[in-house]
Amino acid sequence: MKKAEILRKIVEENILVNANWAMATLVQVACGETKPESTPFILCDAEEFMEKTYSNEENGEYLEFYECWLINKILGYHLKQAGEFVINTNNYGSFWFRTCTGQAIYLDSVVKEISKKMRKQ
Repeated sequence: MKKAEILRKIVEENILVNANWAMATLVQVACGETKPESTPFILCDAEEFMEKTYSNEENGEYLEFYECWLINKILGYHLKQAGEFVINTNNYGSFWFRTCTGQAIYLDSVVKEISKKMRKQ
């Protein structure tokens, strides 16, 4: 099997579904518009999301999350180890907040690096 096929397979098996709704939900929880118990998140998840998004705003430096994906915990672990922002939930799995968009996930450099590690295991 070629590397590209293996990479696509890893993405297909570990990324479950698009969850862009999670970004708006976290903002609503942080602002008190939505109760955390009606979402997969707890208040500290929302606070961490807001901190990551707006922590360096006065310097003109802040993270912009363009996509959110529900992923399995194995990929979530590897992404977190690579410095990506991932929120783990008890009942719903892990949410990966992606800071890029427009290209296939399997072309993302961090995903390529993780794929290499996963193939070796």
